[in-house]
Amino acid sequence: MDKKPDFLFNEYDRSPSRELIEKSRRRRKRRKRRLMLIGIILLVASIVWLITKSYYYQLAILVAIDNPDMSGADAVEESQRLMTGKRASLFCLELSFIGWAILGAIPFGIGLLWVLPYAHLAKIAFYKYALGNTDNVEVITSDNGTSENM
Repeated sequence: MDKKPDFLFNEYDRSPSRELIEKSRRRRKRRKRRLMLIGIILLVASIVWLITKSYYYQLAILVAIDNPDMSGADAVEESQRLMTGKRASLFCLELSFIGWAILGAIPFGIGLLWVLPYAHLAKIAFYKYALGNTDNVEVITSDNGTSENM
């Protein structure tokens, strides 16, 4: 903000009440900025918490399909039990399909006809892995990159 030369000031500009008003405006502006920053931080934190929490319930529909006599609440609890300690693995699995999804979306979404079923079958294989039923599920260990067919 440029300083005005003294001859451009009038009585109103020099008054102490004007200075108080300007200080008050600056304070309000700083307060608004702080509140906006706190709001943005809380928004990002709540989105991260929501995504993290939602991974507990990713397998609930598969549990319900696998056990038709189970109630919805029981399926959600079972999904939460299955996903304990495995959320990061499912996140990495879903993250691995981003490139394919972008590539499939380029030709007006036609490529998604192949990508989405592949991603769903991968999630079903992950469900079998989470259950401990690893028949016909290939597990790749992160130690040396070898794969074992269990």
